[in-house]
Amino acid sequence: MGDLEVPRREVGLEELRDANYSLNPGQFLVPGSTVIDQDEAAERFRASVAYVARLTLSGRRIDDEVMALAGELVAQGLEEGTQHNEWLRAPLDTLCAVQPGPSKIPATDDGEGVPVVTAKQIRNRRIVDEDLQRTTAEFAASMPQYRLMPGDVVCVRTGTIDRVAPARERHTGWLFASGCVLLRPGDRILPSYLMHYLSHPQVVQWVRRSATATVLPTISIRKVRELPVLVPPIERQREIVGLLDALDEKIGVHAGMLRAAREMHASALGALLGDTAPGTDR
Repeated sequence: MGDLEVPRREVGLEELRDANYSLNPGQFLVPGSTVIDQDEAAERFRASVAYVARLTLSGRRIDDEVMALAGELVAQGLEEGTQHNEWLRAPLDTLCAVQPGPSKIPATDDGEGVPVVTAKQIRNRRIVDEDLQRTTAEFAASMPQYRLMPGDVVCVRTGTIDRVAPARERHTGWLFASGCVLLRPGDRILPSYLMHYLSHPQVVQWVRRSATATVLPTISIRKVRELPVLVPPIERQREIVGLLDALDEKIGVHAGMLRAAREMHASALGALLGDTAPGTDR
């Protein structure tokens, strides 16, 4: 089995006595105890209240926008213009540049290095900043074809291959890793429309069917280029993405509200009750 690290610690006679001489390891091998600083918890609670208030206002604005856009589409008929003669069906590589990620990117511990988007940063149609890898500015400068621009769409092609996210202004100059592929749309297709189209359940099924059946499913760049895309006129694309973008924003606000409410709950307990650890002097 090798050198297995077994959790252990010394327990004094007084602690055993307080535990009624129980020899249950779980009673003593708990993760390090947390001491509640009531003032700090109160400060976190006040910050949470302010943050939730801002999210609530944003949520109301977005809710109004979603209902207005949805109402317009319902009024004109959701099927109006759907797959009309003016709609095209074309392979993906005729609509945008398709660029696979580099085979290897040197990492740096320098906090000032250039961020690298990997598959784990692409979640819920967003590029998240958690656990970012970085590379040197020198390497990034030598690889302009792998640097992101606003309007690019980044897809995961290895592992969970149905994730996709748009690059925003703040991602300008970032790189993307080998498990991803960059799509740079041309004039005939809006970046946001392409992103939402790639999230369509039937498109997701096509991508999964086209992947190689290995431990880590991978879709080849050739298959990515062949992916058939339904392309409405630009004005219809704008109508479609107006609602879908607003819904994505709504999803993001509600996810943030959930996280903030949980933080508010935890900080409220600390602020209102203080340290409740057994044996704590009151």
